[in-house]
Amino acid sequence: MKKKLLLIVFLFCCLIFVSQNKTKDSLLLALKGKMHDTTRCNLLNDLIEIEDNDSIWQSYSSIVIQIAEKNLSSNNLTSLERNNFSIHLAANLNSLGSYANQTGDIDGALAKFNKALKIYETNANKTGIATTYNNIGSAYHYQGDMNLAISYFTKSLKISEELGNKEGEAHSLHNIGVMYEGQGNLPKALEHFHKSYKIWQKTDKKTGLASDLNSIANVYLTQREYPKALSYFLKSLKLYTEKNNKNGMGTVLLNIGSVYKYKGKFVNARYYYLKGLEIFEASNNTMGVGRAFNYIGATYKSKDELPISLQYYEKALKIFTDAGSKIGIATVRANIGKVNFEQKNYATARQHGVEAYRLNKEIGNLELLSQSTKLLYDVYKAENNTANALEMHEKYIFYRDSLLHMRDRNESIKEEYQFEYEKKIIADSVKTVEEKKVIAAQFKQEKIQRYALYGGLTMIGLFALFMVNRFRIIRNQKQLIEIKEKETQKQKDLVEEKQKEILASIRYAKRIQESLMPSEKYIERNFKELKK
Repeated sequence: MKKKLLLIVFLFCCLIFVSQNKTKDSLLLALKGKMHDTTRCNLLNDLIEIEDNDSIWQSYSSIVIQIAEKNLSSNNLTSLERNNFSIHLAANLNSLGSYANQTGDIDGALAKFNKALKIYETNANKTGIATTYNNIGSAYHYQGDMNLAISYFTKSLKISEELGNKEGEAHSLHNIGVMYEGQGNLPKALEHFHKSYKIWQKTDKKTGLASDLNSIANVYLTQREYPKALSYFLKSLKLYTEKNNKNGMGTVLLNIGSVYKYKGKFVNARYYYLKGLEIFEASNNTMGVGRAFNYIGATYKSKDELPISLQYYEKALKIFTDAGSKIGIATVRANIGKVNFEQKNYATARQHGVEAYRLNKEIGNLELLSQSTKLLYDVYKAENNTANALEMHEKYIFYRDSLLHMRDRNESIKEEYQFEYEKKIIADSVKTVEEKKVIAAQFKQEKIQRYALYGGLTMIGLFALFMVNRFRIIRNQKQLIEIKEKETQKQKDLVEEKQKEILASIRYAKRIQESLMPSEKYIERNFKELKK
């Protein structure tokens, strides 16, 4: 009975689960029928959400765009229909733009983002505008234009705050933090990551939490606090793995590799870089592949390994050049210049150093400027070009000192920030305790309701089993009675048959006796004669 009860409860739960979840097969089957284009777009968007294969979901997005553009060219749409198709068009342009951005087609991404932005602005869709601002900012980040990226992220943040869109706020705060980190302003970066992290904690969005943990770890990595950095990276990797977020997993694996690289453990570093590369190649993330190639190249340090290092750097340079990523090109050119300097190819080293320095001035990253000027100083010095060597040395000292000053400032601000952070944590913990009490009460109520539901289901199951059992017993009893009645009737029929046979025998014997015995008249006559 226990097994049957469990089976009934399991089947009941399965029915609820199936009824509440659309499957890919059911969506594909539904698409085969005749329907309004709005419904078709909704079904395709549902498929895009659950489809992991990039080429397949992109084909669905392209179909949605075609349907939307076809309908928007008509003059027979209602205002509601026009608005719906506009949203479908802009949302899928954003999706395809994000993929283009990820695969290195930054110009193509910006074209799609700007087209989506125009649609959202025409329809006064502020949520869509904020999302698209974030996407455009990411594209400019890849190009290395930090200031323009911050401008778009800030505009997105402002709109999300006006709308009370907490997830939008978290995305923008995180992106602004990444920009400050790239500029070396670590206190500002931590401030924005902390704000973003708090929002994600309340919404329990694991991907957002993982992203902020990864960024906080990067700050610790910059500060050479390797144990803390590694701890945060591992927490981030765990969350990304739980959500099967391939791009996040790849990024964190590269960062873990960097921890080992900075500690001088190049074999360990290469292991994590190769794992990250494998994930990025599988997910067709071209920019991720470029970063992995650049990082792997840095793990080959001996003179015999320098040609292998160059091979990886050249692969990375091609990817970043095709994508138009200034920061990627500048970073890799500086690395190629260093390898050529080690190989005493001074002319080639100078060529890459000059280009890296030019791009780094446009980007404004002090650490990259320090590296490129140091490279050019070493090259000019080796070439006995005293004037240029002196110029580059002065610039190198300037950028190095500026970087050291910023790091010292960051340290003092970080201590102040840590104090404020700890005070905030205490205040938050009190608030959190109260919130947890409310949540605990709600959870207790839900738990009682859940147990009541389970109890009800159990009672229904038990009652169903009882009824089934009673039905089976009654049916068996009925069958037994019917069998007994049949046997009784058979015996009755048999007795009646025997009785008939006996009576027939008696009658037959009587007739025989009657035939043998003289008749009464004969006896009477003879009796009278004897009396005479």
